Amino acid sequence: MSYTFTNIEDVKNRARWLKREYGGKLHECQDLAAKAGGFGNFRHAQNVLPKRPKRYPVNLHCYWAGQDSRETGTAEIDFELLQPLPDVLRPHHLTGYLGATRIIGEQKLERRGLQLNAEGCRWGMAKVVRCLQFMDATGLKPSRARRAYPKNNGFRNEGIPLGDHRHGWYDPIAEIHLFTSEPYPTRVEAREVEQPAWDAKHGYVTLPINWGGIYGVGTEFFLSCPSSYADVARRKIAKLEQYETAISDKEVTVNILWPREKAGILNTEPFSVRILG
Repeated sequence: MSYTFTNIEDVKNRARWLKREYGGKLHECQDLAAKAGGFGNFRHAQNVLPKRPKRYPVNLHCYWAGQDSRETGTAEIDFELLQPLPDVLRPHHLTGYLGATRIIGEQKLERRGLQLNAEGCRWGMAKVVRCLQFMDATGLKPSRARRAYPKNNGFRNEGIPLGDHRHGWYDPIAEIHLFTSEPYPTRVEAREVEQPAWDAKHGYVTLPINWGGIYGVGTEFFLSCPSSYADVARRKIAKLEQYETAISDKEVTVNILWPREKAGILNTEPFSVRILG
């Protein structure tokens, strides 16, 4: 089978997949991957292909108000995606982790609302970026459709052993709905043994993701999908695990504009406040 590689990182990712699936030495897998792309060997590919894929910058900005702290301020983070933002995100995708976000332009997003405090704003902003990273790597889109859960599961999204911080997703190519869960380690330890029985009953498979997660704060990450979609899901997870490291909360810059004694600056720009979903 032949492949089209646009940068040397694509060749390296393919080589890591070959090593994981079939074994062998890494340099041998790198040569095999390069030959599948039409190159004589890995060194030949290194001399021809660019070192890194093209990146597309995105800016996320937020005006926020602290419900507990009685503060107002702004927050901002610049990050990069492997695809242009319009290819990753459309207005009808603004649900779930992206529910309080709106698209301002081809490279800019805005988030507004009421938070408990500055750290709550920082966490919310980071979740938006991690969600976009997940979408960029996997091609999955946020969905509120109940079809993400089995029909014969009572209220559909209840009774799932590892089902904490659940979010629905849709694969527009395969036309399949699925969901992710991000339970705390204590829940995983207590109920992980129950998950295979739930999967078998409903014809699903639950797969761990070693990437870092979207929700954050120490949760673990799982993807649950119909068994017929399992091979595709595994490939998407492998791609995500080779993606950039999940953005950390600390990478978001938060500014307190009011009260004056904390910032020395009074925010005079009016904005509407709403509770973030």
